[in-house]
Amino acid sequence: MKRVLNALSLCCLTVLFSTVALADVLFQEDFESGFPSGWSVDSSVWEVGPPTSGPGGCYSGSQCAATVLDDDYPNSARSRLISAPFVVPAASQIPRLRFWHWFLFYTQDYSDVQISVDYGAWEALTVYNYTPSGGGVWTYELIDLASYAGQSVRIGFRMWDNTAGGTSSGWYIDDISVETGPYQDLSSSLENFESGIGDWGAERGTWEVGSPTSGPGGCYSGSQ
Repeated sequence: MKRVLNALSLCCLTVLFSTVALADVLFQEDFESGFPSGWSVDSSVWEVGPPTSGPGGCYSGSQCAATVLDDDYPNSARSRLISAPFVVPAASQIPRLRFWHWFLFYTQDYSDVQISVDYGAWEALTVYNYTPSGGGVWTYELIDLASYAGQSVRIGFRMWDNTAGGTSSGWYIDDISVETGPYQDLSSSLENFESGIGDWGAERGTWEVGSPTSGPGGCYSGSQ
C-alpha cells in the first residue's frame, strides 16, 4: 500500500516551554543481540532481526523488532510484544518511555502501547492509537510513566488487525528505553534541530528531523 504523507517542516522554532534534556537511561533495548531475555510475545506475529520489508532497515544498527520482518503482517494479526518487568522510578525523576518506530497499517488496523502492573490486566498508556493516517517514517515517541512510579510493570506493544481482506507493512520498533532526568530549560534559547531531534517526541507518527529534500528543499537556517 502506497500513501503520500503531507508533512509540516519546522526548521527553526523558538520554544517557551521545557522539554526533556540529557537523560539517565534506566534500560535500553536495541535488539542487536536478538530477541531479548525476559521479553515475550502473546501470539505469533512479532520477530526480531534485520528487516527486508517495511522501512527496509532499522532506525539504527542491523536488527529491530517487527510484526513481520520480510513481508506484510497476516490477516487477523493480533499480537503483543511484551517487555521484561521493571520498576518505574519515582515521579520526581520524570520517568518516560522512549522508542523509535515506523508503521503502515491497512484501513482500520492499528497499534498501541499498553502497560501491565504486577502482571495484571493490560491498559492503554496513551489516549491515541497508531493508525493508517500516520506513520511511514521513523519517528521518536515519548510516553510519560510518572503515574506508575514505584510499581513493577511490563510494556506491551500491541498490533491489532481490525480489517478482513487486507494487510500492510506493519509495525517496526527500535531503540526502546526508559529514561529519567530533568527537563531542559529552553525558555531563553532557540531550538534549531541541528543536533537532531534530541529529547523531543512525536505523537501518532509522521514527524522527522533532518535535512529536507522535499517541501521547501532546505531549512530556514542551517541544514536540519
